[in-house]
Amino acid sequence: MQERWAVLGEINNTVKPAVYTQEKDWDDDPHRMFIFTNEAVLKKIRWRHFLSDCEQLKQDFSVVENRLSEEVNLAKTWLTENYQDVRDNFDPTVVKFRKKYKIIISADVLDDLSEMEVDDESS
Repeated sequence: MQERWAVLGEINNTVKPAVYTQEKDWDDDPHRMFIFTNEAVLKKIRWRHFLSDCEQLKQDFSVVENRLSEEVNLAKTWLTENYQDVRDNFDPTVVKFRKKYKIIISADVLDDLSEMEVDDESS
């Protein structure tokens, strides 16, 4: 999985700077989502001119939707393959390791307990 993240990092550095926006209404509350391709895009955007700077770099949101569907399909494929691998290699006779606990008691401990009971009764 680390290799995949390294590849994604390289891809993000080579992608041309772009901003993807999507407007939605959630519970009658307008909402706009911004997705930036990489750090270089964020450096080009000034806080005071956020919307106008984003508008200049805006790209079609369908690119994000297509990429998302590709990633979902890759994840489903990976999960299916690994699930099948687990099912093929499952052995019900293998028992999970359990930590064994050892209790060490000195010979005088029980004597101390009996003395505590006597002390409690006398008070």
